[in-house]
Amino acid sequence: MKFSASFVALSLALSASLAAAAPTRSARSQNAKKPSKGKSSQNQGQNQNQNATAAASASVGAAYFITNDEAGNFIVASDIGADGKLTSAKAFNAGGRGLHGNAQGPDGLFSQGSIKVLGQNLFAVNTGSNTVSMFAIDPNTPSTLKMVGGPVSSQGEFPVSIAVSAASGNVCVLNGGQLNSVACFTPDAQLGLLPISNSFREIGINQTTAPAGPAGTVSHVLFNVDGSKLVASVKGVPPNPGFLAVWDVATDGSLSEQFQAVTPPTGGLLPFGMSNFPHGPMTLVVTDAGIGFDVIDVQAALAQGGNGQTGITSLAATNVVAGGQSSANAVDGQVAVCWVSFSPTTGNFFMTDIGTNTVTEVNVDSSSLKPTIVKQYALGDGIATIDDEVATIGGKDFLYVLAANSTSIEVMSLPAPGAAQRIQSFGFQAGQSEGGININPNNIQGMTTFIRK
Repeated sequence: MKFSASFVALSLALSASLAAAAPTRSARSQNAKKPSKGKSSQNQGQNQNQNATAAASASVGAAYFITNDEAGNFIVASDIGADGKLTSAKAFNAGGRGLHGNAQGPDGLFSQGSIKVLGQNLFAVNTGSNTVSMFAIDPNTPSTLKMVGGPVSSQGEFPVSIAVSAASGNVCVLNGGQLNSVACFTPDAQLGLLPISNSFREIGINQTTAPAGPAGTVSHVLFNVDGSKLVASVKGVPPNPGFLAVWDVATDGSLSEQFQAVTPPTGGLLPFGMSNFPHGPMTLVVTDAGIGFDVIDVQAALAQGGNGQTGITSLAATNVVAGGQSSANAVDGQVAVCWVSFSPTTGNFFMTDIGTNTVTEVNVDSSSLKPTIVKQYALGDGIATIDDEVATIGGKDFLYVLAANSTSIEVMSLPAPGAAQRIQSFGFQAGQSEGGININPNNIQGMTTFIRK
């Protein structure tokens, strides 16, 4: 269904229903002490540890998400096998605290990209501490992480999303609280994240810390393909649409003083997750909880110029409504299509809806930018599918979907367009790790992967 002016009430009702169905689970932390056990329990624990060690040695990569718990934020890492399936789960202290936005239910950060991998490094937000942490990934046992340096200030409040540039290696973070902003860093192998001069830029929307949402909050930050632009998505407040904030990125990593805003095409309302379209200089496929998804030709939009008036208050220097080949596209029956990942093998985009627990596969024509819904895949009632990530293993693509209410990662193989199949539902609350941490379905967030080359 479409979201209209009643979006806020609908989203609160959805959040409340999801929260009611979500019990608090527990997982185990690698660094906590093991409880005392009897002999049979000891043997069982030894067998579990041996199995976990064998799985780690056979793994080709790992999948990661954050617990985002106020008592302490942890990164949960699970080994990925050559068949794409997950085994074991270990937890690593992220060096700060989590924080839930002012709404009930899962997706407490209202965002995509709260944890990201670039090369052999992983980056994660500590939303309650206003910090970002950097970790080194052991390529031989990818579910093993070691913090590099220490947590650094995100230079704003309520950090929710991280962008990594394959072109420059730089990292930028998006803050979504009262001081909503972006700031960028250079990763250093010994010192961790080093701030880049002239990269802190305010967005200027009217928010609080923690923010009230999901409407009217920031969503996602990413670099375009060549790293020359940094883009942050901002959801609207119905009936006023949101926008994409676009900064120029200089060769030294600094950002333009002000951003240009691109409002979605007519019908677009709540831009959320973004994915680069590989066949255009700067076209983005953007999930939109107000309608389904948008295809936005950002380069063409910026060339139009415009005024500085966005639908909601901001510090935009200019604003233009995306036109031309850009489009806002309905997904029938959608409740909140919010997360998106691109599959290189199939050439298609995969989007998740927290309300319908459905994955929607979309193809975008490389010439006309006309999108087509290829197929939809139902993953089960009430599991609350949120963040997703595509990983390529041995030339084959796999989709990893964080399902908050079922405290699981749903794994789908993507052998060809329109042929996705779920191959595993991995319950990480039963992961074979040591000690104990809280896994609250309302708090967990993010999904990223590392695959050994």
